[in-house]
Amino acid sequence: MSVLVFSAVTFAAGEAAAAKKYIFSGWDLGDATPAEILKYANEFDKTACDGVAISLAGAFPGADSFRRRHIAEEPRWTDAELDAFVPTFMEITKHPSLSHSFVSVSAHPRKARFAWNDDAAWGLFRDNLAAIARFAKKTRLEGILTDFEDYWRKKQFELQPEDGDYRATALLARQRGRELFGAVFAAFPEAVILSYQLLTTDTAYARSDDPAGLMLDKQDLWPAFANGILDAMPPTAKLVDGNESFGYMAKASNQDFYRSVRDQLVAVLPLVAQENRAKYRAQVSVSFGLYMDSYSVGTNSAYYFGPVRGKRIHHFEDNLRQATECADEYVWFWGEKGFWIDWPADLKEQSGNTWRSSGNGTWRGKYYEGGWGLIKPWSKTLDGDFDLMARGVKEPIRCVREQLALQKAEGRFENLVKALPKPDGAGHVHQRITNLETDGWYGVRVLGRGKIVRGNVYFQWHGRWRWNLGNFRLQFAQADIEGWREGHALVRIPDGATDIFLILDGKREDKTSTTEFKELEIFRIR
Repeated sequence: MSVLVFSAVTFAAGEAAAAKKYIFSGWDLGDATPAEILKYANEFDKTACDGVAISLAGAFPGADSFRRRHIAEEPRWTDAELDAFVPTFMEITKHPSLSHSFVSVSAHPRKARFAWNDDAAWGLFRDNLAAIARFAKKTRLEGILTDFEDYWRKKQFELQPEDGDYRATALLARQRGRELFGAVFAAFPEAVILSYQLLTTDTAYARSDDPAGLMLDKQDLWPAFANGILDAMPPTAKLVDGNESFGYMAKASNQDFYRSVRDQLVAVLPLVAQENRAKYRAQVSVSFGLYMDSYSVGTNSAYYFGPVRGKRIHHFEDNLRQATECADEYVWFWGEKGFWIDWPADLKEQSGNTWRSSGNGTWRGKYYEGGWGLIKPWSKTLDGDFDLMARGVKEPIRCVREQLALQKAEGRFENLVKALPKPDGAGHVHQRITNLETDGWYGVRVLGRGKIVRGNVYFQWHGRWRWNLGNFRLQFAQADIEGWREGHALVRIPDGATDIFLILDGKREDKTSTTEFKELEIFRIR
């Protein structure tokens, strides 16, 4: 039997931190058409996402879809062609879950490596990026998600014999970065450029005592190109380092996300030109990518993340919580053998898109052909409620409010608190509630009035404190006209807890004033 003790103590509590933004990306989104994303936008509204990565390639059939994924080469994108998609995207971005979406592009040569002095090749790349930027601005997208990974092994950013002198080539690489993104920012000065990798593309830099020296040893041209992007950035733009290389393998238990903040802001700074360092500190946003498959693949995978506290979703929760805390604004997610929503079954009959059929011989077909029924949403693939957990980590107040309003509207709300006892002599209120379920989710809502209000949730095992299980802190909003502040917490009962001790503390402010609490509600969410 689980027991809940509610106690009430006060302290200066500020406003809740601004909610971070969760961006979903992956195989299903990469080939879904914009029209399909709009059609099922209400399904995304049920998830924790704030935006998705949308590839325009999905709107083109067959082989053209595949070619359109690679913006560095032909075909040339035109405003007239892109304008056909403007109405659809305008409707997409009206949805709360899609309002911070990015247009996703593969930004690396596929057919052949570009000579750094090939003005025509780089000019086409620049013009295509600029066209996409104009489109993103028209449709109120957050910006552009750029994937510079060298899938085709063209070694664009590795010095080759035909390039000649490294330093001279690095100057050209920086020029190309400046030209490409100068065109982007001219078209969309407020753009957010989310790059899966920026200067964290090679984790060796963050571990080196001399990153600049290592860059010279490696003859690496990527830092020069990245400095070109920084050269072109106006004060209104933002550059997000997605930190894919490290983020996919990061573990909260090792404090990896905290270390990564240091990597992104301090360790790689020697790779940034002196004249760009102030801009880098001010306009580069710390971010992390989480690889969803790590929490569902078998033990034979190098990406396997095992159970924590009995479940793999708890491992994911720990990583997500730390990533969310450490990120400046964006946490992005990549999924392959899972879907972000439960796409309707009738889509499997359509063969025009590579994520549903291997009929056009694409590399994804081996995962989906004949296995449509085995591919499920992440909310059904992981061993726990992914959507609720992610919402609770990102926006606990909103989550509790929505669940409370929903249950009351549907007539199924049950308050586990029957009456709020009078405070003791020290201003503390204690309340015991039994039969809370391990791994269950509970909402807490209370009104507090006073100069200082606070609340915390702790756990016990048969009456003994279990400090190692952590705690949840209530978040209080600003006071209303009568001075009442609404506080909320979303609490998951952890394994190893039998007694749950929730503490609101009300402390005397002076001889004539005390902190008051009322309307305490604790209810089961799931």
